[in-house]
Amino acid sequence: MLGDDAVRWMRGQLSLGRTMAREILTDPPSGSVVTFAPEGMSEGELANFDGGCLGDTIDTHVPVWEFAAAYLRAESPECRYLICEDTFAIKTDPFLGRERQPYFTHEDDVYYFLSAGPVSIGLAHETLRAGGHYPTIAALTSLPADEPIISPRSDQSRDILLALAHRAAHVLIAAYDEEGWLVWSREIE
Repeated sequence: MLGDDAVRWMRGQLSLGRTMAREILTDPPSGSVVTFAPEGMSEGELANFDGGCLGDTIDTHVPVWEFAAAYLRAESPECRYLICEDTFAIKTDPFLGRERQPYFTHEDDVYYFLSAGPVSIGLAHETLRAGGHYPTIAALTSLPADEPIISPRSDQSRDILLALAHRAAHVLIAAYDEEGWLVWSREIE
């Protein structure tokens, strides 16, 4: 578990994001921040969130993909999602016409997403990779069961985006020069 420095760093990264990230900042998680680092890393190394200290290994990413997939596979009365902001794309970008990864828009913002169901870690990886531009910001979140399911290439209202932001159970931000992730979780009430 990481301390207050990790929370401050994550707040800084969220402030660089789009609408969902900035809205998460208005009601941030109050729980712990963790990372999946190789054994033997010192506290000092783990506190260098901008530095590339974890090594170029898939081992620091797989646990995050597994965590996201497990969240989406879990039984829930709510509609669960993995949402990843694209911090550069706008909805009129021509490449989106060829994009195969599901996405939705809000105003000019583009958000890649994966819905709950029998999700593989590969699908979680693809969703996170699709929005993977610095800073890579994602959330494991939900909408109430009575809300319509988000469909690919749809334009979502501000109310839906705010609900996704405020209901984020876990915020995932690429760290360590994109060699790993920090995961900030809400405390269970």
